[in-house]
Amino acid sequence: MERNRLKKKAKRLEDAEKVSEWGGWIFADGIGPQDGYFESVDALLEYCDDEDHIEVPSYAWTCKPQQFARASIGDITEGIYEDSYEDFDSSQLNGVAELGEAIDVFNEANKNILSYSPDYRKAVVIQNDKRGEG
Repeated sequence: MERNRLKKKAKRLEDAEKVSEWGGWIFADGIGPQDGYFESVDALLEYCDDEDHIEVPSYAWTCKPQQFARASIGDITEGIYEDSYEDFDSSQLNGVAELGEAIDVFNEANKNILSYSPDYRKAVVIQNDKRGEG
């Protein structure tokens, strides 16, 4: 089992695009207090430097932002429809256009509330000198 996991991990890295610079969130599996997520390569390096027993990894996965604080008319009208009577027609609803505008304002106001997930198609290579081997 472990051997297959390691092979899969190696193949994933082999197939990934490698970059030497990355200015955003990264994921280093199994490292750190945030389940492997760091704001930047520098934050990972600082963490490893502060923790004597943590070796700097040779790479980390880049991350993709995901806006999760979003709403849609469908989210709302679906709930209304599910709670309605059998012959309900959503065209009976009033104020849908205004609701859509309010939702657009809400989404815009919350566009910077993000979570991150690893992008296993792109790895940032951490240079040997940054790992204390150069």
